[in-house]
Amino acid sequence: MQRFKCVAVGGTFDHLHEGHKALLRKACQVGERVIVGVATKKLLTEKLRKELIYPYERRVDDIKKFLTSEGCIERAEIIPISSQFGITADDPRIEALVVSVETAPVVKSINQERSKKGLKPLRPVIIRMILGRNGKPIKSTALREIEATQQKRSNH
Repeated sequence: MQRFKCVAVGGTFDHLHEGHKALLRKACQVGERVIVGVATKKLLTEKLRKELIYPYERRVDDIKKFLTSEGCIERAEIIPISSQFGITADDPRIEALVVSVETAPVVKSINQERSKKGLKPLRPVIIRMILGRNGKPIKSTALREIEATQQKRSNH
């Protein structure tokens, strides 16, 4: 497994689930330094059920707890991101981006931006989607839908 001096991983990290944990775990495995970009409110305007997304601080706390349990927190830097690329299109320190199969195409777009700035392209480190008990990929959107349904039931 190739190791990089600095890798990045980014997302909303809402309702921190096994898919998120797999991304973070892989980033810790392949990166000496790990930059975790966490979406701010500005980036969440298009998300389904955005009103149920945990506050930024809670999402960051959940990530910190997980990285601590993985023994990786000392090598990690958690930063807010308010655009799709975060700092990945501009930061020359970043060598690789850990992504899921679903989000892998974004690396091409980021590398086009990096190329315009004379930066080396990011190497994609792609993980497969983690499946839930229903055999479908685990996604925060689905978890928020379940939460919304439960809230409706408890209000009746």
